[in-house]
Amino acid sequence: MRRTPLAPQDTYDLFLDPALRLPWFSVTELPQRPAADQPSWTVVLTEIDDGAATNRCSVTHEDVLRAVRVISRRRGKRLVSARTRERCRALMDRGRGAVDPRTADQVLQVAAFGEAPYGPRR
Repeated sequence: MRRTPLAPQDTYDLFLDPALRLPWFSVTELPQRPAADQPSWTVVLTEIDDGAATNRCSVTHEDVLRAVRVISRRRGKRLVSARTRERCRALMDRGRGAVDPRTADQVLQVAAFGEAPYGPRR
């Protein structure tokens, strides 16, 4: 039996919504929560480093899925905490799971930058 990948509504609720109050970025463009038939979403973030805007990037539903896959397959072993890796692995294995704000933050950073440069990785 093939597991259905996370839908755009799932990635929005699990990763984007909890991460919106984090200090390393400001949201430049935020989409509405996607409808059930919407194939994707895109958010535009402005990276904040030492209080100054340094980088603007787009993150999509597909970027978040790719980050979850990379982290869960241990290719991101040194990128994130063991807890985030375990939660991403559970999402990939079962198609559902709990995501706390730290996990959402680290996944969003990997989706945006290919690594998690902000915050602890314990």
